[in-house]
Amino acid sequence: MKKKVLSLVLSGFLGISAFIYGFRSETIVNATEIEIVQTDHQLYTYTEMEEDIEKLCSIYPTLITSQSVGQTGNGRNLELLVLGNPNAPKKVMITAAIHAREYMTSQLVMKMTEYICQNYQSLNANGVPYSELFQNVAFYIMPMTNPDGVSLCQLGASASILESSRIWASSFPSLKKIKSNGNGVDLNRNFSTGFANGKHDLGPSLSSFCGFASETELETQAIERVMKTYNFDAFINYHACGELIYYGSGCSDIVSGINSANLANLLHAVTGYRLVSQLGNKPAGTLADYVSENYAKPTTTIEIGKSTPVSIKEFNNIFEKNKNAWGFVAQYAYLGII
Repeated sequence: MKKKVLSLVLSGFLGISAFIYGFRSETIVNATEIEIVQTDHQLYTYTEMEEDIEKLCSIYPTLITSQSVGQTGNGRNLELLVLGNPNAPKKVMITAAIHAREYMTSQLVMKMTEYICQNYQSLNANGVPYSELFQNVAFYIMPMTNPDGVSLCQLGASASILESSRIWASSFPSLKKIKSNGNGVDLNRNFSTGFANGKHDLGPSLSSFCGFASETELETQAIERVMKTYNFDAFINYHACGELIYYGSGCSDIVSGINSANLANLLHAVTGYRLVSQLGNKPAGTLADYVSENYAKPTTTIEIGKSTPVSIKEFNNIFEKNKNAWGFVAQYAYLGII
C-alpha cells in the first residue's frame, strides 16, 4: 500500500519535466586553452588522475581544492575535490568508479570539473551565472572511490602490493570485468542498509561478494566519513553502463522520494537518459540505500555508456550529454527545489 501511495504522489511531480526540458546552458567562448584531463585514450589510471588533480588545483586555486579522506589497502589516496565555495550553504556529493570496470566515470567527472573551471565566468544555467551558483552551491567530488579495483582492472593482479589481493585476483583468467576492490569486495554492496540481501558470493570475487560484514572496507568507511562530515543536500553516483538514471531507493521516505524524482527528471532533461525508479525496492547494501536510510536526501545513480568497460570511442558523446548537468543541479539546489 505504501509503495502504491508513493508512486501516485510521485507521478504528479514527474510532470515538472515539461518545464525542465526547456532548460538551456548558454556559453560564451572565453575558456582557457589549457587542457589537463585527456580523453583520447582508454585507460584513465589512478596515477593520471592524481596528476590531473594536482594540476587543476594549481591552475584554478580559487575554484577547486583537494584532500585525501583516507587510503586504500594498497596505500592509494581516496581523493575528495571541492568545486566551488567550501563555505557554500548548499552542498552536493558526487561519487564515481565505485565499481572497478566503470573507470570511465572518473575520467568523466574529472573532465566535467575541468570544463566548469575553464568556463566559470561565461557559463550560466537559465540565466544564473556559474560564478553565482558555485558561490552558493559546492560540489564535493570523490572521482575514484575504488582505485585499487580500477588498477586491478586496468593493469592486472600485479597492480596490488598486497599478496592476499594478488592471490585471489590471480585465480581469475581476466580482471577486465571486475567490479570489486582490492579485497574482492563489491563496495556498492558493503553498506549497512540491507547488507547481504539477495544472492552473493561467500568470498572474494570479481563482483558478487558483499564482504564478511558491512562497512569492513576502507573505501566504504571513507565515503561514510565524508557524508557524516558535511551536510549534503543531494547525492549523484556515476556508474556504467546502460544510459539510464536510477532514483531513490527502497528506504526513501515520501519527501526524499519526491526530491529524488525531481533531481532525476532534471538529469533526464539534460542527458536524455531513461529514468528507472528504485522506490519500493528491497535494500541491498548500496550507497543509495545507505543515503536514503541515514540522510533522507535525494539520490540518483547515472549509468553512462553502452557496455563495460565503456569504450573511449563513446566518451565525446557521453561528455556532451553530461557536461552541463552540474550547473542545472546547482541551480536546483540554489532555488531549494532539491
